[in-house]
Amino acid sequence: MNKIKQDIKELFDNVRLDIEKQLDKNFDIEITIKHLSDYIPKEVIYNSEMLLETLLSYLMIDAQKAIEKLDVKTKNKFYDAKLNEKIIELAYSLKEDKNLINSVVEFRKDRRKRNAYIASGATFIAGAIGVNAIAPISILSLVVSGLVVLIISAFTFKLIYDKATIKTRVNIREDAKSYLKKTEKEVDLWLNEVTIAFNKELQSFMNENSTLNQISK
Repeated sequence: MNKIKQDIKELFDNVRLDIEKQLDKNFDIEITIKHLSDYIPKEVIYNSEMLLETLLSYLMIDAQKAIEKLDVKTKNKFYDAKLNEKIIELAYSLKEDKNLINSVVEFRKDRRKRNAYIASGATFIAGAIGVNAIAPISILSLVVSGLVVLIISAFTFKLIYDKATIKTRVNIREDAKSYLKKTEKEVDLWLNEVTIAFNKELQSFMNENSTLNQISK
């Protein structure tokens, strides 16, 4: 159904826009990862349930057209069967049994400190070796040289950490987009299976009751 596919696209576009607004230029990485790991899946699940309700309203409209020419008694039999409730139960069963919608956002590990420590550590070791090489020089010179090594190591740590922070923010944006792209396809697949199940049930009802309807006439 083209209508529901358009609804899926619009809802996921809205979620993407919402996430983009939250990921401003200098967002806190640790807080944001923790927040989005919980927030995005909840938004996807909530919207998928909204889409299921929307789909069922479309399908019931189509079903009403299909039974339009049946007699009142048969129509009432259709409504008494509560096909929409049956399909809702089936839909949730499908989602759980097949694990159709992923509820975990896989953010790449934050390696800023690790990379910065490695780089600054290498700088410190290289500097220490240099200081040892000038050991015969005065103690004051050694102290000054040692301080210089520490300052350079600290500068290296900050430089690498800041560069890694920029990259990590890019990764978070990409991981969020990747998750939404994947789950959009999963929701589309789920609702397609729901549509197939509904139409199968409707066709079964029509086959069974159209004949009875003709006989009663």
